[in-house]
Amino acid sequence: MLATGLALVAAPASAGAQPQRGSAPAQAAPDRAAEPQPFLDVRSAGVAAPARASAAQEALRRSLGVQGVVDVDPLTGTPRVVAKLDGYLTGPSSRDAKDVALEYVRARLGVFELDEDDLAGLRLVRDYVDVHDVRHLHWAQTARGIPAFDNDLRANVAPDGRLINVLGS
Repeated sequence: MLATGLALVAAPASAGAQPQRGSAPAQAAPDRAAEPQPFLDVRSAGVAAPARASAAQEALRRSLGVQGVVDVDPLTGTPRVVAKLDGYLTGPSSRDAKDVALEYVRARLGVFELDEDDLAGLRLVRDYVDVHDVRHLHWAQTARGIPAFDNDLRANVAPDGRLINVLGS
């Protein structure tokens, strides 16, 4: 009985097999992967226009080299990811990881579309070290003490104080 069941499962369907009575003929699904899909923001009634990277964001992308990443959010125009796939954003540092990350952002306010008031409004909401001793920092963006919805800044710092990446939007 088991051999019969395996034979039925392993037997290929014949080329001339007819569809079951009452079923529609099989149609190939359209290949949607070949068509570029627009960015969609469910909070708005339409499709978000892709934001172009600012001159400061493009300059940073070039300075990071071929493996540099500056991925700009199409809705906010701010970087979702700043990283180097082949290295770190900064050199080793003995300073606190929070200072390493915020100094990097402060030196590139135009890239992150922030100003000093925005930096002053960041509130550290999560700070932990994983099993690899990487420090993960997460700041909420606030305005007059009120947390902004879905706007944050995250940074990951290696044990030797090198900045791995900055995430946000």
